[in-house]
Amino acid sequence: MRTPANGRIRLDNEGLKIKGGGVLPALIGYFGETETTTKYNLGEILSNLAFIHRAYAVSYSAREMFLSIGNPRYVRAGPGQARFEADLPSEHCHGQTVRTFPAAFRIRELTEAEWEDTLFESGYVIETVGTFPWSGARRPSNADMASLCAFHRRLRLDINYISGARPNWYLKRTLANTSRIQRNNLTLMFMAMHRVSEIARYKPVELNRVLAGSKNWLIYEFVEAARNQFIDEIAAEITGFEISPAAVRQGMF
Repeated sequence: MRTPANGRIRLDNEGLKIKGGGVLPALIGYFGETETTTKYNLGEILSNLAFIHRAYAVSYSAREMFLSIGNPRYVRAGPGQARFEADLPSEHCHGQTVRTFPAAFRIRELTEAEWEDTLFESGYVIETVGTFPWSGARRPSNADMASLCAFHRRLRLDINYISGARPNWYLKRTLANTSRIQRNNLTLMFMAMHRVSEIARYKPVELNRVLAGSKNWLIYEFVEAARNQFIDEIAAEITGFEISPAAVRQGMF
């Protein structure tokens, strides 16, 4: 993505193009991603990863794309319906922040009975505007599970987590003048890993220039954290189970 007018070696000048065949297109097809853009730069890919979003925001003096949420769950939403909701910290409850929520989400004030179970003391939760069919039977039917899976698949672009003993959950919001990539977290990690490995293998001199720059710690943060994050997420995808360290029993979602 370097041009004669802007030929500096830096993260946002390292381009990446998705081709028509191979592992990455197969991964995109598996997740059913609909985004048509096929060209990105490494900087914007990194900005869309929750586990280094603060490092990116500090490096580029940018607003944080991800907002912390707690205790994500599916709850009943009236007769025969259910929805997603999560606890919302008080610092995310004011109008300016709420306006950056994806269109599928809204804020709701807790009822008195709900206060006992909330993780934060803000008095608010974030919930999906839409619902899905759920019979409420003691044992979910095949139709219940099919509707839950379809609804859950749509949420995965908006709800991310950082792996750990207790996963930290985040809402991916929409910010002005910020590239919000509508792709799965595993897709983004694969793209960034592949581009970094290409630079390291074929352009070591340019890699040295990047590592000598002011944004070098962002590369370090990515390489350090992406290994565990990718293994955690791909293992969960393959097995269908949450992956937790030893001695951690309670599921988080």
